[in-house]
Amino acid sequence: MFANNLILINLFGKKYAVRDVTRREHITLIRKIFGFKTYSEFEQEASLKYIHDKALQTDRAVIIAEEFITYLRTNKIQLPSINTIERLCSEVLINAEKQIYDTLSSSLSNHQKQLLDALLNLQEKGSVSQLNWLKQSPQAVNSKFLLMHIKRLRTIKEIDLPKDIGKDIHQTRLLKIAREGRQMTPQHLQEE
Repeated sequence: MFANNLILINLFGKKYAVRDVTRREHITLIRKIFGFKTYSEFEQEASLKYIHDKALQTDRAVIIAEEFITYLRTNKIQLPSINTIERLCSEVLINAEKQIYDTLSSSLSNHQKQLLDALLNLQEKGSVSQLNWLKQSPQAVNSKFLLMHIKRLRTIKEIDLPKDIGKDIHQTRLLKIAREGRQMTPQHLQEE
């Protein structure tokens, strides 16, 4: 039945919905027949809460948009425009990222934050920041490099990061933060 109507629409396509009112009347009729609701502020609040939880797990906008559309279809809510979907998904992803960083930093004391910031400074004897020094891989196995490696481990241990610092954050998000952190220079981190 629906396919036949689509064929008719194709046959009369140029004349169909010439009047904007005709298109809106048909959308209203379809909504009424199939029991769909319009996308209102109430639906927006509930749907954003739903996809926010998904955004805490992934930063892929396509997945968030698919989840959003699935949620709306499941709850028989008419889809908003693609621009609205794109804007809402972007907002949710930004808010989720802020929440993740807030969660990570809220478990740190001011002293720990100062110690982490100090890692961005250059070492006393050299042109390498402490952060880059910590990221250097161990070199040849001899007493000199073994002592340097122990010193690196002590520096990390002195920061005394909480053992459960990332327990409330999805693993894929933590891995993404770690990947991004490895690529950033101390100068980039100081700008943040």
